[in-house]
Amino acid sequence: MEKKKLQFETFPHGVCNLWQLDSRKKPVLLRGNVRYRERTVGERRNYDAEQNGHTIQRLIRIPYFEFAKTGTFVTIGKQQYKVLQAQKIFDTIPICTDLTLENPDILVAFDESEAGAGGRL
Repeated sequence: MEKKKLQFETFPHGVCNLWQLDSRKKPVLLRGNVRYRERTVGERRNYDAEQNGHTIQRLIRIPYFEFAKTGTFVTIGKQQYKVLQAQKIFDTIPICTDLTLENPDILVAFDESEAGAGGRL
């Protein structure tokens, strides 16, 4: 039986913030300044998304966080995305999550200094 080779992962491309909306639809910061690595969106992932009416904007890899899941919002600089798919990657050190990002249906005002008090744009 062949052992699977582990890949050491680095996150050199910048930082992002992970958000979710609370029960009143106000943004709550889950984790700030999460380092990420840009990934290439594969042909199959892109095709599957398009068949389901989605347009992938970006694919990033972050260290694994349990709360990084479908429906979470991600901000990178002034850009805002919604997580279309979160895929746990086991063959990396550290264990990672690939986040497939699309443009959100609505734009939300994310303000780290007043997390939870922001409103819709």
